[in-house]
Amino acid sequence: MKKKFLCIFCLIMFFLVSSFSLSAKDEEFETIRYLSGIKDHEFQLKPFTDMNKATEHKVYMMPLRETMETLGYKVEWHRSGKIQMNKGFLRASLEVGKDNYTNRYDQKVSLYQVPIYVDGITYVPHLFFNHVLGYDCFAIKDTFYLRTKIENILSKTYEVTDLDLVGKVVEVIYPYILSKEEKYIPVNQWVRNKVHGFVHDLAYDELHLKYDIGVYNKNVLSIIFTGELVRDGQSYSIFDSMNYSFKSNGEFTPRDMFRRGSNYESYILKALLRGEDKEDATVSFDRLKAYFVNDAVVFYYHNYRATRPMISHFFKLDEISDMMKDEYGVFD
Repeated sequence: MKKKFLCIFCLIMFFLVSSFSLSAKDEEFETIRYLSGIKDHEFQLKPFTDMNKATEHKVYMMPLRETMETLGYKVEWHRSGKIQMNKGFLRASLEVGKDNYTNRYDQKVSLYQVPIYVDGITYVPHLFFNHVLGYDCFAIKDTFYLRTKIENILSKTYEVTDLDLVGKVVEVIYPYILSKEEKYIPVNQWVRNKVHGFVHDLAYDELHLKYDIGVYNKNVLSIIFTGELVRDGQSYSIFDSMNYSFKSNGEFTPRDMFRRGSNYESYILKALLRGEDKEDATVSFDRLKAYFVNDAVVFYYHNYRATRPMISHFFKLDEISDMMKDEYGVFD
């Protein structure tokens, strides 16, 4: 009789726990719907959120097979319980229920969060893609971004601590240089101050911003911010850029790039405004902004009176290098 009672009790508890886990999963499942960055993909098995008990930070639990195969990895399950993934010389392994991950160098990595089974599907914390596979990763709105990591650059999330931002949605990702060298301390502070300005100076109900690195070398750090601002139910695109010189240890403008006495101003404006209307042609050079990308620089300005958000022109560095200061005109 006792055995029968225990069996019935266990069955009831199993169904209660199963129902709870399913309802909890369903409540969070719509958080992330898309993958972007290296590959664009709409998830069939939606990621869901959990909490890392060690850091008390939100963790996105990602469907392992779907995500890895989208990235081009082969995924193999073994009877021992080990799951192995490989893509050429890139490889990793893990075991469900164990905080025991292995990277491509066969080094053990602890994430303080274990892979789990949910309805027969293996889910892995998003930290796996960063700390084990070496990708840059973060989430904005309903999209999870996986990007090739730039050496010594960490993606950080702006943490809201100000009372005047209560009730607002703030998702801002910005770059942080990981280095013990003192010269990078003011750079990180400069980026932080700029991002702080975005967060506090703009009027919005929701702010969603991510960054891209146009150039990062011994001379220049060029950062591009793109995203969306929502105010009173209306959505507005955001595009901005900022540039830092390691030689002068500070931010620089388009005018700072050029040698005095060169005819850079008329040359840039002529190319930029070619084909634009007369109203655009009155723009001042000092209204221009710029960003670097590989061996080129893009000059642009926001044209709020026109239907298009901005006008821009792409210049190869060797096209205008004779007018530019050496630290900007030649990149090693």
